Amino acid sequence: MLLGEIFVWLIGVFGFFAILYQVIQSAIDQSKMARNIQDIRDMLHQMKNERAEAVKQASALANESEKFEECPGCGRKVKRDERICPECGLTLIDS
Repeated sequence: MLLGEIFVWLIGVFGFFAILYQVIQSAIDQSKMARNIQDIRDMLHQMKNERAEAVKQASALANESEKFEECPGCGRKVKRDERICPECGLTLIDS
């Protein structure tokens, strides 16, 4: 009878430590996962900001290119409201 009680007690202690190990391991894994999730969030936020900046720069370049056109004589960019090309002196007409 004493041997059976010791055996049951050992199984109980082993079960207790197995459960304790799983709880601790789960907490460690979750803290690593939380850091990984935060890292992913930070990267996505950074990518969003970089994309917004790229869109802003592309929009600024598009607006800037709309203000100029190419001189048919020399190929230099001239403002749309200029009447004479400052490079070659060609008279520009409105189109």
